[in-house]
Parts: sequence; C-alpha cells; structure tokens
Amino acid sequence: MLESGPISAEELKKRLDANWVDFLFDLRNVEEFKIWRIEGKKDIETLNIPQEEFVGEEELYLSKFPMDKNIVTVCAHGDSAKYAADLLQGYGINAFSLIGGMDSWSELCESNKVCNDPAIYQFFRVAHGCLAYLIVSDGEALVIDVAAILTVSQT
Repeated sequence: MLESGPISAEELKKRLDANWVDFLFDLRNVEEFKIWRIEGKKDIETLNIPQEEFVGEEELYLSKFPMDKNIVTVCAHGDSAKYAADLLQGYGINAFSLIGGMDSWSELCESNKVCNDPAIYQFFRVAHGCLAYLIVSDGEALVIDVAAILTVSQT
C-alpha cells in the first residue's frame, strides 16, 4: 500500500531535512516558479508544469514522474496540489500534497532559544532564509529583524 496524503509545511520541512523528499512537482505558473521555489539541504529534482497545462492532459505527462520516489506536489494555495497528488496516487505513484501550498510554506517559522541570560530567541523563516531575534531582559524586549534592517540600509 502506498503511503500518501496531504502534509503540512512543518512535516515537509522535517522530510526535507531527513532527505526523504526525492521529487517536487510544482503546479504554479512558470514566472512564479522561477522567482521562488522549495529547496532542501540537497538538490531535489523538481518538475514545473503549470496547473492549466496539466489538468485534463495528465496522461501526456505521466512519463515524467518517477514511480519509485516520494513526490510532493505544490501549488500556490494547496487545492491544485491535492488534485495532482490524488491523480498520481491513482496511477500508483507515491505522492503527497502540501497543505496550503506555497502560502503555508512562506509562513513556516522555526524558533530556537540560543541564550538564557538575557533570553535570546532566534526565529528563522524557512522559505525565505530570513532571521529575526527577540532579546528579553529585566521585563523588556527588543526585536531585531535582520531582513528589515537590510532593506532599510539598501534604500
């Protein structure tokens, strides 16, 4: 029996870190895909076929999908990815869809406490590589948003 189904952005991150994801199928338009896509610690084979080209013509593209790999389908909001994963599963392909699509991926944030006194927390936006820090001491807090600082310094 195939393992399949929708997965959260958090679960996708865990699977990427564990080198479990072998193949990404991105259904967004070509321009969006060129600007920004999901990447892992290792290179991941990725196929971009816009949803409007794929839907209704699925059988034309089936030879492009590996039968022996874990495939994650991705779109902007999640609906097209679920449709594609369900379709691929029907052909015996081990496919998962990203719940919420790239919207959910863009919001994924990991936190880590790096120091106790003062308390320093690091926040990492996985999809964008952005870092922010929260420093708490004596009942006061300071937020340092590195991306905002870099944006201001470039203007």
